[in-house]
Amino acid sequence: MVALGVSRDGYVAFRAALSDPRITHVIALSPVTDLQRLEEFSHIKVNEAVYGLDAHASELGRKHLVIQIGSSDTRVGTHEAIELADGIARAARPATVDMTFIVTPRPGHATAEHDRAAQWAIDECDGRAGRSEAGTPTP
Repeated sequence: MVALGVSRDGYVAFRAALSDPRITHVIALSPVTDLQRLEEFSHIKVNEAVYGLDAHASELGRKHLVIQIGSSDTRVGTHEAIELADGIARAARPATVDMTFIVTPRPGHATAEHDRAAQWAIDECDGRAGRSEAGTPTP
């Protein structure tokens, strides 16, 4: 299963993948990676131990990921998305991570890689058709 989300739903896609092992692929376009970063949550203290993604970096590293962020996204934070991707890669060591991380030159909080992400999902699903999780052919 593939979970796809844009902005806050990017965060939801990550959380869904963490709670449902059937979700093996995540596409997060301009995702929220730090709830505290959002203006609407600025007046409350977000419990990072419960709602943070960083604590789950190693689990996310076992998923197949596409993350896209604009180079100057001031709403959800370009730097925050880069930090999450780096944390996922570091937590997975020495294993490798199947993550495509794209920084686009779009200004502001905008998505840009819809077609590329959709093609990735199609290719991933087509490539896995007829195989079990272990990669062996299924009847």
